[in-house]
Amino acid sequence: MSNILIIDDEELICWFLQKELQREGHEVFVATNGQEGVEKFKIINPQYVITDLKLPDISGFDVIDKIKNLNPNIKIIAITAWKWEEVERNGFKNSVVGFLEKPLNVSRLKEMLPKPC
Repeated sequence: MSNILIIDDEELICWFLQKELQREGHEVFVATNGQEGVEKFKIINPQYVITDLKLPDISGFDVIDKIKNLNPNIKIIAITAWKWEEVERNGFKNSVVGFLEKPLNVSRLKEMLPKPC
């Protein structure tokens, strides 16, 4: 079983992803802003983080920086309404293992995660 932390200010997306990933056998935690996400990361120490890049308090890019400083090997999947070129332009191409544009393709997201035992 993988521990996954979802960081997104859209509560409906968090709820939906949490239910879908729990159904797959993952343990899923949710944070609705960047600072909460970083604090939960410190406590949970998940294997994966799925984070939106546009958050209400700090940017998703800042969240990625803070989390990578805590664990450089963490696997991060970025989700956003922005295009991949924006992520590349901000220098985060090598910081994430996956990138999904909104609206989310949940099947693609599940393919990026390990299959739970």
